[in-house]
Amino acid sequence: MLYYEQGELIVMKPIKDIDSDNNNVSLPETIENKLNEAEIDYEEGRNHTEEEIWGMFSKKYGFEL
Repeated sequence: MLYYEQGELIVMKPIKDIDSDNNNVSLPETIENKLNEAEIDYEEGRNHTEEEIWGMFSKKYGFEL
């Protein structure tokens, strides 16, 4: 996920595979992979507002923000 804030491209990707029973978390891919993915998304014209990103995050993981 990405969005612009004050003219900067910001990459956000939620933590993957949260297992609250065992307190285990699988971390997302490396920063290089995230930046490459963000660059591709930007070139293809995909971006989201901060509100949309938090909405997607809360919907996927069941959080109220």
